[in-house]
Amino acid sequence: MIVKSEDFDRFITRPPAQVFLYLFHGTDLGLIHERARLTARHGAQGSTDAFQLVRLSGDQIAANPGLLADEAGTMGLFGDKRFIWIESGSKSFVDAIEYQLDHPPENCVIVIEAGSLKPASPLRKLVESSPHAASIPCYADGPEQIKRLIETTLLANRLSIEPETRDALAGMLGSDRLITRSELDKLVLYAYGHSTVSFEDISAILVDASDVALDEAVDAAFGGKRSEVERQCQRFFRNGGDAAHLLNSALSHALKLHRMRLELDSGAQIDTLLSRSGLFYSRKRIVQAYLGRWQAESLKNAINTLQETVARTRQQNNLAQLLNVRAFWKVAGMVSGR
Repeated sequence: MIVKSEDFDRFITRPPAQVFLYLFHGTDLGLIHERARLTARHGAQGSTDAFQLVRLSGDQIAANPGLLADEAGTMGLFGDKRFIWIESGSKSFVDAIEYQLDHPPENCVIVIEAGSLKPASPLRKLVESSPHAASIPCYADGPEQIKRLIETTLLANRLSIEPETRDALAGMLGSDRLITRSELDKLVLYAYGHSTVSFEDISAILVDASDVALDEAVDAAFGGKRSEVERQCQRFFRNGGDAAHLLNSALSHALKLHRMRLELDSGAQIDTLLSRSGLFYSRKRIVQAYLGRWQAESLKNAINTLQETVARTRQQNNLAQLLNVRAFWKVAGMVSGR
């Protein structure tokens, strides 16, 4: 049988009695391993047998086809359920799996960790056609899956999170389940003793130092803080930041501000623009302040300055950092109402 990825958590709590073999496959190795471990934990509930878990590789079984049957047929020391965990290798062990599906063992669960398998692969076809086995695809988490994982993880640790903060956190996490779990574990530990996870907590644990420095350098320029420009740019460079990346980020920021400024001048409402901007609430306040101090013409001049600097740094890469700082100084001087 095939179990959809989104149905796995519900399925594993009460799997059909006849199912004893689980095949986890796909591109997210972290999710494959997590689900295999969860299946082992469910299968081992109440066990007192320290020898119930047996780890095998697919290559071992391919070299000795009777090995799996011997292990599956061995009774636990205290009559507990045996658990066989197989990591797929480079050799085929389909014949051994087919034998087990034709001769279901008593009191034994078999889990197979495989990588990406095509629908036509012999192992996947065999498992998906058997009433005694479950095939569970494991692919990278999408935005909604990451949000649900955040909520369930924090809830399990008696922590709450505001929707906007959760969305910001989801945007910072990657799609690999193992890495995401690790980052969430660090966040839970950091927030221990609190009832709510704040954006400050997230920033302290997950935000890369160079990303923070980039935002602050761009903010110094567009906030008209000429005295801060060089310090923040140098901080970004010390954290390993690239001048071209900083310039392109500033140019993208200027283009977005210019577009929003033109929409405001055409009668759009600031709240509407900010709500559809995709910005986190703390950034919305900063952008709103910029729009109150920048006019369309001055933003156009800032865009021209940054575009010219991007072109110059391509020709004079050895001067990229210096040209970057000078461009930011110039932009800071264009802010009205300083």
